[in-house]
Amino acid sequence: MPDVKQAGIFTKPNVPAAQKLVPELVDWLAARGISVRFDEITSALLGCPGGMPRDQVPDGCDLIIVLGGDGTLLSAARAIDGRDIPLFAVNLGGLGFLSAITIDDMYGDLERALRGEYRISIRRMLHVDVIREGRRVARYEALNDAVVSKSTPCA
Repeated sequence: MPDVKQAGIFTKPNVPAAQKLVPELVDWLAARGISVRFDEITSALLGCPGGMPRDQVPDGCDLIIVLGGDGTLLSAARAIDGRDIPLFAVNLGGLGFLSAITIDDMYGDLERALRGEYRISIRRMLHVDVIREGRRVARYEALNDAVVSKSTPCA
């Protein structure tokens, strides 16, 4: 992943750790000559305009940094929408099966990733339609797997 010129940042809303982390990360990237695009949530944490809808952030990015948990990672994967851009997922303290990088490890792991010393795991985006009696009743985009299960109808 060397030659990262532009990175996107997605941030989970209402996470206290992000208040300090986001400005530091933007400065860290700028010191390495990497420009940043960010969503509206990240923009608010920076206290500046310039945030954009999530689906526009990946345009022109070489890397997407996700600050949150698995839900934020899944949202970022949907926003990438099939573009070949690696996701760098940092867990901000909640449950994270897919986002395993900790805040403490973030900068060291980013350095290794920027030097090309990081293994990229390929994941698949899946399009899922739920069909009942020949009619689509739901549509989902999923990362890597989807579970369809039977549930008890609501009364």
